[in-house]
Amino acid sequence: MNASIAGCADAGGTMIRAFNSDQHEEAAAALLDDGAIIVRQAAPPKLVSAFRAALRELIEEDEARWGENHPFPGIVHLLPARRKVFFEYVKLPGVLGPMRKILGHGCIVSGTNGSSVLPNRPNYAREIHVDVPRFIEGYVGMLSCLLALDPFTEETGGMQIMPGSFKSPHKPSLDEFEANYEQPALDPGDAMLFNTRSWHRSGLNRSGRWRHAIGVSMARPYMRQQFDFPRVLDSVGATPDDEPTRQLMGYHVRMPTSLEEFLLPPDQRPYRPGQE
Repeated sequence: MNASIAGCADAGGTMIRAFNSDQHEEAAAALLDDGAIIVRQAAPPKLVSAFRAALRELIEEDEARWGENHPFPGIVHLLPARRKVFFEYVKLPGVLGPMRKILGHGCIVSGTNGSSVLPNRPNYAREIHVDVPRFIEGYVGMLSCLLALDPFTEETGGMQIMPGSFKSPHKPSLDEFEANYEQPALDPGDAMLFNTRSWHRSGLNRSGRWRHAIGVSMARPYMRQQFDFPRVLDSVGATPDDEPTRQLMGYHVRMPTSLEEFLLPPDQRPYRPGQE
């Protein structure tokens, strides 16, 4: 076994600690150390129900559009551009608080997707993977969160993650991963926050029903997003009304398209100062 990977997991004990949604300092410290934490009841039941209903609608829309040719079964992209309720996800204090402690006050949404596992039909997320390919030792450029909308158990295919594996640039072998991964049980509304360089995969859903979740990745403000969210949101009439949400969606870190935009007063520039 690769020593740099083998030493990542604490033999004989769990490393993934759980926190309440107001424990931002403690959660951030554990996330830095372990690479993965749980935030209990990060979203209240009413909001979880709204997220789940909206996600089901989008899954049905994608099924009608793509049918069996859908390249990402169970994955829904561009959540807030398609249903505004998902803006509430990226603003959850239990999610955003610890991430800002690590990535800074100006961190932005890199991507936000639905992540559902069909019964007895694994998708590409079943492969052992990381969500960002770049490895910079000792530096955290991106963090991710997966919010459970259904129970996460071994039977439903809850997320499997290898704690501490973000410290290694090497992909673990299947044997290494299966000897060291953890599969925490999550209730609807619980969130798994993790270093995006952590090796993980979805479990196998043997429950006979869908297992729904939504994910968000937050990045430092200079990093590129999965989509040009300001342009996409504006094009579909989903422009956020409030400045905090606009900041999170990347409206303050856009590239100027002319010298006139570049020379605007600081509070009007597409890329505003003070983001880091």
